[in-house]
This record gives sequence, C-alpha cells and structure tokens, in this order.
Amino acid sequence: MSIYSGKRIHFYGGYSTNVCTTNNNDIVTLIDPVNTVLKEPYLSQTDAEVQADLITPVKMDRHGDRNQRANVAPEASWNYYGDMTTIFENAKVGSYGEPGAVTEDTTLAGLPVYLLGSSKYSSPMMIDVDPTGTSGTQIFNGGIQIGDGDDAVIIRSNQCCYSYFLGPRFLGPDMPGGFPGIGAVWQCSFPKEAIPAEPTGNKDLDAFLADARAAEGIVLRYSIFSVKPGISNEDIIEQLKSGARPINPAMGFVIGTLGVWEAGELETSPSGRLLTSTSALNTASGTFDVVESNGDYYVSLNLANSLPKQSFRTDPTDISDIGPNVDLGGFHLEVNGVNVGEVPYDPQNYFKTGGMMDVKIDADVAEQLKSSQLIIVGDDDNDRGYKGLQLFLEHPYRIQSDQRCNYLDYNGSIQVSLRVLLYGQPVTQATKLSVNLSTSGKLPSPLNLTVNGEAPDVKGGYDTKLMLEAGQIDLNLTVAGKGDLGGLSLLNFSVDADPAKEAAPFYLNFRVYPNDDYSAIIASGDVDWDTVYKEVLRYYYLVFPAMSLRIPLNDPNTITVTASEFLKRLDPDLKSTTLYMPPTRDMSPGKVELLSAYLQKVQSKAPEKAQLA
Repeated sequence: MSIYSGKRIHFYGGYSTNVCTTNNNDIVTLIDPVNTVLKEPYLSQTDAEVQADLITPVKMDRHGDRNQRANVAPEASWNYYGDMTTIFENAKVGSYGEPGAVTEDTTLAGLPVYLLGSSKYSSPMMIDVDPTGTSGTQIFNGGIQIGDGDDAVIIRSNQCCYSYFLGPRFLGPDMPGGFPGIGAVWQCSFPKEAIPAEPTGNKDLDAFLADARAAEGIVLRYSIFSVKPGISNEDIIEQLKSGARPINPAMGFVIGTLGVWEAGELETSPSGRLLTSTSALNTASGTFDVVESNGDYYVSLNLANSLPKQSFRTDPTDISDIGPNVDLGGFHLEVNGVNVGEVPYDPQNYFKTGGMMDVKIDADVAEQLKSSQLIIVGDDDNDRGYKGLQLFLEHPYRIQSDQRCNYLDYNGSIQVSLRVLLYGQPVTQATKLSVNLSTSGKLPSPLNLTVNGEAPDVKGGYDTKLMLEAGQIDLNLTVAGKGDLGGLSLLNFSVDADPAKEAAPFYLNFRVYPNDDYSAIIASGDVDWDTVYKEVLRYYYLVFPAMSLRIPLNDPNTITVTASEFLKRLDPDLKSTTLYMPPTRDMSPGKVELLSAYLQKVQSKAPEKAQLA
C-alpha cells in the first residue's frame, strides 16, 4: 500500500492561515525573536508607545527590508492581530480509488474534509521555528475529520506537518502588492489506534479505513498555493487609523490526498522519489514512486505543487474556485532515453485527483527504474515551446528525516535520524554525507550546533563525514547546543557522490534556546509581577496581541485568576498540541521556569478558577 499504491482519498478546496507577522523579518531590527526581548527604542518606551509604532506605516520591500521601496505597510506588517489559526475552507472529496482506478464516482464525493485542533475549542496553528525565514514552518493539528454531523469520521491525534518543496507555482507574475507566488507541500500521519473502529456505512470510506487499520494508519499530504492576504496594506492602514483591530488571514487553495501509511514509511517527510523542475518550467518539486496494483505496474506521480497555474486570482478573498492549471501541451515519462508512458494530465480538473496521476508502465520498465533515473519530457509545444524539453528530472539520491524542525536548550542535545536512498532503494556501496551549518532566515547563525561532538569552523563547515554502509538506509547523529548562545540555524546535508547522481538539497531546522538563568530570583521566593512582566510577558503582549484575547498578558489580576490553567498550558507534554502556550514555542526554558514560579506563587490567591478558551 502507501499513498502511491493503495487506496487514496483526494480532496480540494480553500485554505486560510491567520499568522501573526510582527516577529517576521520585517522588524527584526526592533525586536529579538531569538531571545524574545524588545530592542531599543521599544525597550524604553511605554506599552502604548510601542503599540502605536507597530501600527504606523513604513516603507518596506516584499522581503521586509525597510525603506528600500515605496511599498507602504504597518510596521508590524500585514497581520498584527493574527492568532496563527490555520484551517481548510470548504474542502471536499473529489475522487477516490487505487492506481489506474481513481474515480469521481464514489460514495465519498463531496464529503467535507476538516483539519482539526487538539480540542473542539482550538484550531490548527501555523508556527515558524525561525520567523525571519521560510525554511522552518510547521502546522500543528489535532486530527482530521471526514464528513459532517453524526456520520462524520473524526480521527484525533496530535501531529505536526512541516513545509517541503517550497517553490514557484505560477508562470505569470506575483500577486499585485508583491506577495510571492510559491506553494508548499505538507505531510503528517495518524496512527491506526486513532481510527474509530465502528463502520461508517459509507462503502468506500469503510474500505479505506479498513486498509489503514491493517497498516500503520493514515497519511495526510497536501499542497497549499495561491496564498495572499485578503486585505491590502492600504486598507489595513486605514482600518488601523480608525481604531479597528483588523485580522488579515492569508487565503489560498489546498489540494491533497489521504492515503494508507505503510510500515517503514516516515511520518512527516513525503515518501517517494524526488523530481525537480528544470529551467524550462521552473516550478516546485514533486515526487513519485513505482508501484504494483492489481497485477499492473505504475509510476504514481504526485505533482500537486509542481504543475503551474498562469497567475494569481484577481480577488484575493475569493477562494471559491481553484480554476485550471496551465495546459502544457502534454508530457511523457522517459527512462534511459525511451518514452515509457504518457502522463494523463487534465489541467482543468487536476485538483480533483489531488494533483496525483498514475502512468501504466511495463514490468521491465519497473525493473529498470530500480537503478535508473526518471525524466518527464514535454510532448507538444502548444505555443509554449515545451516540445522535447526535459521538464522534470529525478534526483537519484534523496535524504530525508522526520525531524524537520527541532528545539533544544543551549546545553541540550538530541538524536537525529537521516534516511538516504538511491533511486528509492538502499545504497549499494559505502556512501559519505557532508554537513554544513548556515542561517535559517534573515538572522545570522551564531554557529552554535555541534554534530557528533564536533563544532563547526568559522564558515559553518564540519570535518566529520557521515558514513552510510551498503544496504543501510538510516543514519543517526547527535546534535547539541554549543555555548550559552541561543540561535536559529540550519544543518544542510549532501551526498559525496558522482555529480550526475547528486542529492537534492536537504536541511534540518533548529531553534536553540538561550541561557536565560533566573534561578537566583526563583530560589529567593520573591518572584514579583514587575519582574515577570518585564522579563517574559511584555514581549508576548506587544508582539502577539492576539494572545491577550484569551488572557490579557498585561493584567496581573487576570493572570492570578487564570494561574492554574495557565500553568497547565506550559506543560511540555502539550508542545505537540494546539493548546500549548505560548503557541510560538519560542519561550526559553529559563523563562518558562520564571513564569511558572510566579504562577505557582499566585494561584493560591485566585478568588475563583477560570478556564482558558
């Protein structure tokens, strides 16, 4: 089985994410998102002065570099009041089936699909490990729901999706206003224990769930694209001037697939072999696998994020109709220079099959692909000039991991596992990997990670060569903090091999918490409000105002009343859920200890218990 070979449910619809933009790269000169503190002049200003400045229009370019172009936006950028909630909007099932037999004629057609929070009072949340970059975005969720009402199937399990294959999704220009036209792929998996045992009465859904229970569970993979804030900077500025507190979620489209999670497959890293577009097309990467289904062989393609639309929709608030992709004029698969099958691509209805297509191939081609590269070639120029051009090439080596985004203390360490495959198979000879440390966004890396005990040189390189033996697919290493510095970094991995068989770039993202030591204050037993507000809560009150909609972080009386519930939300066991506070997960262990000590001190004084929403 698997998302390629087994039963699949394909869905499509709208998408919305209400991220807060205040800690993005736009204003890193004014705040410190590593140490979660304000810089001057904010540090010396009153709360009201900081809030007024954050909604003041400034000039910035699309990458947040202030005073470079006349693109005027609030200092806090386009969504100061965002609360990070992320949802599917009117998503529904478009088709169902197995390779070679996917159909819209299914009992599942039209059923709604929802991404859930960890409780009925919370929603999925989009969070960045490094808010100044695009390399470490996550979506925390608490499950998936198919259907509505009493007949709905609700699968509850706290999971996290990570962004993959960020890249262009349009042939035409970006959306007016400079918002980039990129898409991203996300994946998580729900264990079979979370699947309800009761039959649903829906023939196709019951068959799918039975297969998932017989395997490891369900894989959810989806692509989001054409994402754009619904309100222009000009309108946001006018609303802020009038005293309003506008929320401005970015809206776009989602297409995706629910498949069977097979034993041995990674949970969050999209399985399959990797296809990257050439300069002829210049779009995002896709994946494929070679599968057998009902006695036939197929190349099962997942190009949900790879085949382009011409341009953004005209109205950024209208996510009712995904619309067609570009008609590329047809294309086929080549192996060893031979055409092995035409791709059944329907640019008008691609979204109904989740961007997946199955190409029937001969058994001998399936055997060749165990050690040969797959290429996708244009058939007809269709007035676009693609005839005979290589549109996608397979990267023979692929490096993966389920540990895309990582958090560790300045003196902590974690075990990281990498998976390396060649043409989707274990390597046949000893293979070396190199590792390099770099910045993960706009902030420079403090070079604060060691790999297997070795520190990087001044350029971020490591002398260590990670060795994979023949037949081995997983490689383990230890990553640790170095020194007292917090930081935001990438570890980049590559295969030392023939350039013709190079590995696609792969990285792991790390947030290292700083050494915030409040042990003396805590030991004194005199943890007062002024200290806790200055050292911990003020940053969140000003930078993430939506948090204070649940509990005003500047009000000591409310903090006292809600102390018991607040303490529960600081439990590290909730970090994998949508209930954790702060949802940004950027509060250092030292600051958590200081805040917890204060909450423990005042909770006995609470006149009544209060529930956090």
